[in-house]
Amino acid sequence: MVSPDDRTVALEVTPLPHSGERSTIRLIDLDSGEISDLVDDPDVSPRSFSSQGFYLAFGRSRGPEPGFNPGGIFLKPTDGGETIDPTAQIDRSLGGMAWLPDRQSILVSGTDLTERALWHQPLDGAPQRLDLGDVHPGTPVVAPNGTVVFVGREDYRPAELYTMTVGEWEPRRLTAFNDALAGMRLGNVETVTWDGPDGFRQNGVLVYPPDYEAGSAYPLVLSIHGGPMGASLEAFSTFNQIMAAQGWLVFSPNYRGSSTQGKAFQSAVINDAGEGPGRDVMSGVQVLKDRGIVDETRVAVSGWSYGGYMTAWLTAHYDGWRVAMAGAAVTDWFDWYSMADMNTWAGYGLGGSPWLNDNAMNYWRQSPMAYAHQIRTPTLILSDLGDERVTVSQSYKLYHALKDNGVEVKFVVYPVSGHFPPDPVHRRDLRRRWVEWIAQHFEGTAAATNER
Repeated sequence: MVSPDDRTVALEVTPLPHSGERSTIRLIDLDSGEISDLVDDPDVSPRSFSSQGFYLAFGRSRGPEPGFNPGGIFLKPTDGGETIDPTAQIDRSLGGMAWLPDRQSILVSGTDLTERALWHQPLDGAPQRLDLGDVHPGTPVVAPNGTVVFVGREDYRPAELYTMTVGEWEPRRLTAFNDALAGMRLGNVETVTWDGPDGFRQNGVLVYPPDYEAGSAYPLVLSIHGGPMGASLEAFSTFNQIMAAQGWLVFSPNYRGSSTQGKAFQSAVINDAGEGPGRDVMSGVQVLKDRGIVDETRVAVSGWSYGGYMTAWLTAHYDGWRVAMAGAAVTDWFDWYSMADMNTWAGYGLGGSPWLNDNAMNYWRQSPMAYAHQIRTPTLILSDLGDERVTVSQSYKLYHALKDNGVEVKFVVYPVSGHFPPDPVHRRDLRRRWVEWIAQHFEGTAAATNER
């Protein structure tokens, strides 16, 4: 990015693959050609120069384990002075930001429980969380006259462009690209909260079938987010609505490690990759069962990336699943550490390198492959051949483990690159297979049962 006076460039220098090195924000003086390092951290990334170029805002983790702690927005004087931490009072993971015209405050975005949120943050004062109704904002852009624009979603409307004015903070939708989708008969969306294991107050998002009737029990599908520092939100989810339209309850829990409720919750997944999150998810499932709305003979678990990890973990450790879909699943932490594009990042959550001391056993203990022989659930495995994040080798291992143990399994590999298919043709095919696999094992019926 370029400074407002067009004389300085800030860039992020990423480490070499699998080097374990730190990221660096580097400044280049375009007049002299002088190069200087401004910030050096494991996951540092530049955000924006202040209007006069005195500060550079950047993001980094609030703990020594990047990703496993909330991200904060920090300010660094471009002359190399002390770093300022204006968002220290916001115990949430922040990502986007914009400078406000008064030059004394910023607008920051992040996840708060099951909502996306914006905070007005003075450089030397308390933050104000803005009330935007049911609008879930993305990264804001602020014009010199105080006009704010962002792409946002609502509970029952996909992404549109919104605007509001600094100080008034009343969002107004500018576009209507998704009127057709928003006008469909959609399933109701609800945040479910409960007291989970280890003292955490937990939450998840439940989408009801559009034709839901109280007093009936419905098939339940878990749609588990990735990360683990992803988030399940009330904001419109096309795929969850597609699954709900099959006549299913769709539940997306926020397990420990999620970037939804602060440092204690997000960092609790460190060296507890599967057991703790597994208890969290199952406690949420039990809450729904206790409501009497779940047909307990038809419960599915599914997810992509870390959601695939959780799918493999849950089917290996808990009974009661009718069917499963594990997409781009992390099944072997050794492969993840050694081959993922995110360098040696997995080590931050697993006690360091697996090749030091006796940490290899720690990696294996937290890998689903160590327990794959216990899985009995019919499982669909989906993966991209060129996935640089979760290598396809891990899906092959899960496939062979299930096949060798006589478990019904189907494995589909897409001949594309990326962590998720980048093109609409393969994406549509993937979603179709996902839904059809579950429907087939729910005996092809979407009807509710009247039995409690």
